[in-house]
Amino acid sequence: MRLAVLLLLTATALAQWQPQESPTKESLRGVSIFDRENIWASGTHGTYVMTRDGGKTWNAGKVPGAEDLDFRGVKVFKEDVFLLASGTGDKSRIYHLHIGKQWELQYTNPEPKGFSTAWCLLASAMLS
Repeated sequence: MRLAVLLLLTATALAQWQPQESPTKESLRGVSIFDRENIWASGTHGTYVMTRDGGKTWNAGKVPGAEDLDFRGVKVFKEDVFLLASGTGDKSRIYHLHIGKQWELQYTNPEPKGFSTAWCLLASAMLS
């Protein structure tokens, strides 16, 4: 299965796309590129994939306790990663990882019948 993420490489003055092999069978939904070495993608069943060497190697993982979530968005910063799940009620969540530590639940939608979109959750979490 090809990873939906394509790396933008600068070879001479022209940009080239390079397909990558995925380390998971899960459906990947979001991608965040911090720099040419650090790239993360998010997907179904609490899955994320990441590379820290520009795509030479990829690692896949699942956030503990989030196996039934659909991570539709991911945002990576220098030392922090946010995974964003959208769904009804408590299936709308934000998880945070400070590199080298464990995943922490940052937000859960308090409305049982509500549906929060991932990017709205991220914006509200980052502003508070």
